[in-house]
Amino acid sequence: MGKIKISLNEKNIENRKNNNLNNKFIKHKLPSMREIEEQDNNDIKEFKEEEINESLTKIYQDEAGNMVNVKKLDERKKRGILFYLFLIIFLAFLFTGAYYFYNNYSFLLPWLSNNAKDIKLDIVAKDSVLAGEEFIYSVNYENSTDLSLENIEIKVIFPEKFIYKEGQPAPSISTSQNAVWKIEKINAHEKGKIEIKGKLADQTLTSHIILADMNYNPEGISSEYKKSASFENEIKDIGLDFTFDNYSTVLAGAENEINVGYKAKDENYIDNLRIIVNPLENLTYSFVGSATPMQIIEINNITKDEQKVKLKFKFKEKKNPTEDLIISFEYKDELGNYWKMFEKKINLEVIKSSLNLNLIINGSQSDKGINIGDTLNYSIVFNNKGETPMKDIVIMAVLESDYLDWSSLSDEHKGKVSANTISWSKEEIPELAEFNTGSENMINFSIKILDENKIKSISSQAFEVKSYAQFKIGDNGGTDEAKNENTDTKSNTIINKINSDINLSEELRYFNEDNIAVGSGPLPPRVGQNTSYKLYWKISNNMHEINNLTIETTLPSYVSWSGKENATVGSIYYDSASKKVIWNIGRLPKSELKFESEFSLSVMPTQNELNQIIVIIPGAVIKGIDTETNSDITKTSKVKTSKLEDDDIAKELNGEGIVLP
Repeated sequence: MGKIKISLNEKNIENRKNNNLNNKFIKHKLPSMREIEEQDNNDIKEFKEEEINESLTKIYQDEAGNMVNVKKLDERKKRGILFYLFLIIFLAFLFTGAYYFYNNYSFLLPWLSNNAKDIKLDIVAKDSVLAGEEFIYSVNYENSTDLSLENIEIKVIFPEKFIYKEGQPAPSISTSQNAVWKIEKINAHEKGKIEIKGKLADQTLTSHIILADMNYNPEGISSEYKKSASFENEIKDIGLDFTFDNYSTVLAGAENEINVGYKAKDENYIDNLRIIVNPLENLTYSFVGSATPMQIIEINNITKDEQKVKLKFKFKEKKNPTEDLIISFEYKDELGNYWKMFEKKINLEVIKSSLNLNLIINGSQSDKGINIGDTLNYSIVFNNKGETPMKDIVIMAVLESDYLDWSSLSDEHKGKVSANTISWSKEEIPELAEFNTGSENMINFSIKILDENKIKSISSQAFEVKSYAQFKIGDNGGTDEAKNENTDTKSNTIINKINSDINLSEELRYFNEDNIAVGSGPLPPRVGQNTSYKLYWKISNNMHEINNLTIETTLPSYVSWSGKENATVGSIYYDSASKKVIWNIGRLPKSELKFESEFSLSVMPTQNELNQIIVIIPGAVIKGIDTETNSDITKTSKVKTSKLEDDDIAKELNGEGIVLP
């Protein structure tokens, strides 16, 4: 017989205990199993009802423990159908998005974080090129993942001024602006490259950016991925030099000209040009550089020898005080497209006068750099373009500068000097009493720039000479009164900026300044024996910054480079093929400091040098570009010989420095 599990609550059990005690000695009939089960169920029901009543009592009590009046109920406002409609739509979107993400992007985030970084795309090329120079953009791609890539498309967008030549491999699609390469598959751990050949055609120091995008699908993943790359390089130079010689002041109604010079530099890839001038309503012009004058001139076969063309022009009348002529130089590529390489804006003062004045300094009508101690040679050319003679003309030359040595003035007509002005009237030049129509004359004079020692004492920072000529009618004197702001009586203005006072000190020594031997061998030198010296270069620069500065010297056949070089700025090296010692400084700032370099030399005289004072350093050549004047600076130091002129101690042992047997 199986066991019967009887479940009684605690109350029922307690009652039974009490009943048993009360009826301890009373004999009763035992209940059947069914009666016992019915009694248990009744007990359980009674217990649950009591629990429910207690719970309801708690529910209907307020915070103070009092019963709530349930007959009075506050009704809450029901939510409308729109609320449930929007809720259903929102949930639909939520589940749809989750489903779409699960089916399409379940592999996206893990693959992207673990593998996409191993897909590489970059572009490699020269950082700087010359205009017209052919070079290669290398577009490199690499798949370092364990999955193959499929449906690859690489699109390259060229720089705006890029002339596309060819691609290797050949692109699927190409235009002058871009090209597309379609690759069916890139295997796992595979890399490759696309080479794009072409050239840039633009002005100096312009930057150019090439872009590349690679779209692909990882194997087994339907999503498309993208890699991008870019590269920027610049045109360091166009490889051409231009010069412009012209008056800055022109006479309305008269023919004027600009001499345009051009030549190729040592490194050059531009072999043709088209020269054009901006059209102006008040201007007529033509180029004279071929058989017939023309408004646009085509130039081919540009060489290192300077060639010139003349731009002849005429302003019909004076409409504005100044006019800008813009001369453009354009390169023609193989497809006949033109690319602007250089542009020059020339500002011209337009005057309306019967007497035309033109100023020339050192043979040029343009602004030029000059050096300390230079002589300025002036010419004032004047002619009567009017219809009647001009009487009692006074011509003045105004030279505005603190750096002129007026004591050096040389003037064949002995003009009157007042402050910074020289004037000539009919007293000095009789032709100025009555200057006939069509007549032309010239005044020549010269003056020097102060030398270096005198310039140091001047506080003015305007390192330049501003010059112009001017005239007045009917006044034989009063030069200060004659000067005025009437541009119709002025010539062209020329500004000559003074190049920086760069200076090289050069010393050849056997003993240094501390009387320590830095050389070795016999003094004076002997045939067949080595004598070593130390050469010291010191350079100073106080006025303007210098760029591309180099100092070099060429050693004689009997002089050898011994090394032991040192420089406080730049680098110094020896070119054995040319026997040149070169100190490459590059940029030299304006500074009161002196920059130094040194190196050792060895001399072994031959019988050819016996009984001679020999040249050890034939003089150093200084080359650079003044950033303020934009002029080339070239200077040469003095010759250094075996006399050791800079070494007082060595002189006692060296005698005259004559080579002994």
